[in-house]
Amino acid sequence: MPSPLTRNLYSMDEAISALQVSLRAANGRALFWLWELSVSLEADTALTAALDAWLLWGGGIDPTLLTLPAPTTPASAHALMSRIQTAIQTAHSLSAHRFLTEAAALSEPPPLPAPVTPDAATPLPPPPPDNEDDPDYGPPLWTGLYMALRAHSRRTAFWYLQAAAAALCPDTIWLFLQHLAPVTLPPAVTEALNLLQQHATPHPESQLLHQAAALLILFDPVTAVPQPPPKAPPAALATRDWESWTAKVGRRAARIHPIPPTALHQATTRGTMSSAYTNIEELRDPLPSLLGGCTFWRQAALSAGALYNADTDQVWFPSDEALEYFYATYFPDDIPDEWSLADQQKSHGVGCAETAPPAPLTADTLLGQKVDALADLFAAASL
Repeated sequence: MPSPLTRNLYSMDEAISALQVSLRAANGRALFWLWELSVSLEADTALTAALDAWLLWGGGIDPTLLTLPAPTTPASAHALMSRIQTAIQTAHSLSAHRFLTEAAALSEPPPLPAPVTPDAATPLPPPPPDNEDDPDYGPPLWTGLYMALRAHSRRTAFWYLQAAAAALCPDTIWLFLQHLAPVTLPPAVTEALNLLQQHATPHPESQLLHQAAALLILFDPVTAVPQPPPKAPPAALATRDWESWTAKVGRRAARIHPIPPTALHQATTRGTMSSAYTNIEELRDPLPSLLGGCTFWRQAALSAGALYNADTDQVWFPSDEALEYFYATYFPDDIPDEWSLADQQKSHGVGCAETAPPAPLTADTLLGQKVDALADLFAAASL
């Protein structure tokens, strides 16, 4: 199946990946990809993708950005981009992506180091109520998290967090994290943990990534305290660019940037396709993909009376006049089949599965059989 297309005919998954790559690299092209998804009427998709980048690489820094609106205007897109890029650059290597990856690679729990906090002699407090989870799992996992935090060992704490995610329900883990926060911490820390729990969806991947951000905040509580506004290009420049792009929307000139090669990871359209194949024909004749495209294209096709014919795998228009009107309205320059090869290759072309970088962490890699095995190993050793 072809990937859904954006307003300006990029593959949706590759545009999302390009946004996340640009956020990590702290370059201004992130604004373009936010705009591309916004004019595709996929601003909520853009917001989710941007916040996922923050969860993976932002180190829990500036958690109130979770309350930012979807990027439907230059100002909202600029604020979202600037704050996430600042958090990622500040976090450096202290990210959930790094520690979850390292923890998943361990076949057994790391040894608990000696506490280094001033209250090292304080007895281990009992775990919070285990919320009806198996009592054989709760206490040892609580002990591991508590001791790792007191010893300032993020790597060890993340092993226990992953094991807990495989063995306990999310509500119990949130109880653990709230219970780990000393009462002496600033109120902003408790507020941040509550915000993270409220923002997480029921999906296991979402729960774990939000819990990871909470754990990083517990290791460095100052990250939860509101920070000064980030240094970023003036919002006026973002408005200028946004309006310039909007004036070109729907035209070939609106395809300002190509998808960067670093965005073609192993879960993207071309990143899953062998170099022996190309998907460029899907761009040259985009009509069959439009009813399964972004919200903009679905609405545009349906408003023109288009229907999908499953027998021919084609989009059907009620008349030649309707089809001509559709082309004249949405392809005012010329159809993609008549674009230059360089223009076409900004979004489509030869696959790169053989050289594609790994995809960002997914539920399969975070909560798959390996993590289950680690949790079982630890539980068996702790009985």
